[in-house]
Amino acid sequence: MNRRSRSSWRPGLRELLLALFFLSCLGPVIDYDLWLHMAAGREMWETGRIVHLDSFSHTVPGAEWIYHEWLAALLSFAIYSVAGVNGMVLLKAVMMTASMAVLLGLFHLRGHGRGPAPVVALLAAMVASRNVALERPHLFTILFLMLFVYWLERQRRFGRALPWTMVPICALWANIHGGFILGLLAFGPFLVEDVWIWLRERYKEGPEWVDEADKIRNLEGRIRRSLTMLAACAFATLFNPYGLQTLLYPLQYANPSPFMKQIEEWASPNFQKQIVLEAVLLALVGALLLSRRSVALRDGIFVMAAAHLILTAVRNSFLVGPFIAPASLDHLADFFTRPGLPGRLGRKIGHLDRGRFGSLLLVTVLAGSIWVLNSPERISSERFPTEAVAWLNENRPPGRLFNDYDFGGYLMFNLPAYPVFVDGRVDVYSKHRAFSDFLEVWRLGARWEEVLDRYGVGVVLVEQRQSLVALLGVHEGWEKVFEGEVAVVFLRRSGYGPAQE
Repeated sequence: MNRRSRSSWRPGLRELLLALFFLSCLGPVIDYDLWLHMAAGREMWETGRIVHLDSFSHTVPGAEWIYHEWLAALLSFAIYSVAGVNGMVLLKAVMMTASMAVLLGLFHLRGHGRGPAPVVALLAAMVASRNVALERPHLFTILFLMLFVYWLERQRRFGRALPWTMVPICALWANIHGGFILGLLAFGPFLVEDVWIWLRERYKEGPEWVDEADKIRNLEGRIRRSLTMLAACAFATLFNPYGLQTLLYPLQYANPSPFMKQIEEWASPNFQKQIVLEAVLLALVGALLLSRRSVALRDGIFVMAAAHLILTAVRNSFLVGPFIAPASLDHLADFFTRPGLPGRLGRKIGHLDRGRFGSLLLVTVLAGSIWVLNSPERISSERFPTEAVAWLNENRPPGRLFNDYDFGGYLMFNLPAYPVFVDGRVDVYSKHRAFSDFLEVWRLGARWEEVLDRYGVGVVLVEQRQSLVALLGVHEGWEKVFEGEVAVVFLRRSGYGPAQE
């Protein structure tokens, strides 16, 4: 068997990376907000109404809730009802892998279907997106954003018209996740580059302008098509239960409130812990800075926008895939053609990627799906207060609940008899006094007892490691009634504080 026939059946390095990425996404559920969405989906399924007001907390009952993820919540609950938690795990793995497959298609559009550059860029995108590979509605944003950038790049490279499929996707997207705004913003760098080229070519003097007349007309046509599609997509987002409020909703994240900055996913990356993400960013940006090639205008805008968003909030690290990785391809390719070690490394990677896409990825997805759907519930036992919730459901002590912020979503779904004090909907709570009151107790401020009294709290469920546990453990007004591996439950002693409900 000759070398060419061997390379025709063996998997390439890109396919192997996709298969391994799929398997890595089959890990157990660790996200708290999955349960929040399933609780909302269950309520909508049972009542037949889309939520508009809060009904899950005792601190802001009836507060306005613009739940732009309502359709994802219904889908999550439907999948859970059929396939349990493992069905959500499988959905996560399939959608994340599909997003990376679209990214490979984008690399191919830019002339890098094979070789070391797409392999390294794909690996960087995978590594950067692993921390957001969670069973949450943003899975749709990652996939849809990849598709939008792919279609815009295809129009830019080959003159293919943008598909009208983008319009119904935008309508769907606006009812699934607030990240639809990124799909609209993705038009910007392409339009800015086209307008810049049009201005440069249109106002040339002399006979050169005549020679460029056809080019200018084609460019003008592309600008008109892009603007038309952008307007149609923006209009499509208005087809949602909340109207214009949904379109304006993502803008509040442009300047997060002080309360939102208290949440880890909205904080800037901690590069002392997230060393791998830092290495990815430095490597890709370094490839741009050290390359002998010029940086296209749209690529420069994408890189700066992505860098700003990632450094503002670690939850945006997935933008390495659609924004930074494609922009770095030419420059990575330039690096791997240099003499010496870079060239030798590039040839080695290229040799490993000579195989074609075949059955490996398909077999991996099918085998992984069967395994996951037939295995016990894949829920991290170290994350959720399962034992404490079981104790409360069985004993039902009186009093309102004070709970750990992270536990809020899990309690909404698994402990519906006790409305929560706070949960992952920080956008709802931060508009009211409830979130500042929560922080007062959480940080053991001077008014922590007054806050618990005012809200009539008689039950406290918090994580083992919290300082509040040590304080309540020696406080005469509180009694520890349950202690599990993850969480502790305290009850207010009779005669202390307000009457318990």
